[in-house]
Amino acid sequence: LGMTGKFQKSWADFGGFKPHVALEYDCFVALAHGARCSIGDQLHPSGALDQATYDLIEPVYASVEAKEPWCEGAEPAVELAVVTPEALGLEDGRVDTSARGALRLLQEAHYQFDVVDFDMPWDGYKLVVLPDKIVLNEAHAAKVRAFLTAGGRVLASHRSGLTPDGARFALDELGVELLGEPEYSPDYVEALGPLSRNVRPTQHVMYDRGLRVKVRGGGSQGGGTQGAEVLARVWEPYFNRTWRHFTSHRHAPAHRPTDDPAAVKSGGCIYFAHPVFSSYGRHGAEALRQMLLNALALLLPEPLVKTSAPSTAQVTLTRQAGKGRTIAHILHYVPEARYSELQLVAERLPIHGVRLEVALERAPARVYLAPEEQPLAWEYAAGRAAVTVDRVDGHAMVVFEEESR
Repeated sequence: LGMTGKFQKSWADFGGFKPHVALEYDCFVALAHGARCSIGDQLHPSGALDQATYDLIEPVYASVEAKEPWCEGAEPAVELAVVTPEALGLEDGRVDTSARGALRLLQEAHYQFDVVDFDMPWDGYKLVVLPDKIVLNEAHAAKVRAFLTAGGRVLASHRSGLTPDGARFALDELGVELLGEPEYSPDYVEALGPLSRNVRPTQHVMYDRGLRVKVRGGGSQGGGTQGAEVLARVWEPYFNRTWRHFTSHRHAPAHRPTDDPAAVKSGGCIYFAHPVFSSYGRHGAEALRQMLLNALALLLPEPLVKTSAPSTAQVTLTRQAGKGRTIAHILHYVPEARYSELQLVAERLPIHGVRLEVALERAPARVYLAPEEQPLAWEYAAGRAAVTVDRVDGHAMVVFEEESR
């Protein structure tokens, strides 16, 4: 259930009204994730309903009603899962920074994902992400190991994969051994090989302190776990910025390369030594984003969705198995932090010429926009159906439908 309210701010904000497009966005996001919609109101002490509230709700629910035939019984189609730090009691009531960074990255890149814990089944996922702080006791390590044995892939970072006491890595499969805390922070990372695709060929600052690791069973860069590949290496700065050492306004520049790997690929695993998801969520560095996208492409080369939509668009895939439909929801409402107390969706921002490719087991019988059922020209090759949507004004539903059953 996707629950929102009619209020501008929060419950009991009498006389405060959410903009129409913001209420629309909340409801359409729920539909895009296979959820039902709930709009909350609070009754005035007089017992009288406020007509303005229902004038706001009525057109939004009318639009939801028109879209329901393509949403009823629809379930999300997903390919990867993010293990939430909440499962380990590592959040403090706010959205965890590592989880927030992971979710932001995956949403911007239009991957289809769930948020999971260790009690949920992982069957059906191709990749599991362990963001920054997912330490593993024996049972959790066994679950990750079984997932890998079954052909799954794992992307882990920083303290993820360590034993709860932080003494060592619980998973040999990550291909690294712990050396300890680094002397310098911030330090720098140079992307190598496939991780360097579309990354500027220089040293990129890592704003948050990582860990020192080496390739398992060998030196820092080689001779260790069979098949392990160093994807990035650490550079040290001239010095840490202290009262003894000073340069300019922030940190000292990169000075010398080390033998310490910053990212290692071992079998079906990629490990980053820095808290890359938290760092991306906090700092938004372009180079870090691209390195993470390159790592995801190595582990999941054929994602469910490929699209030309901008990173500000949300693209979500659902399936109505009983009706033979796959539905791609494209949303483009841009929240803005233009006010001191809240982030608000105030306007739709239309996007044009959006190309969309969706992995399907067989060619569809027809492809169209719902609810208007406007036909779309499509192509099918190598297990992927491709269309171009001329205009997305807030929310578009692209339906790939099999023969009538």
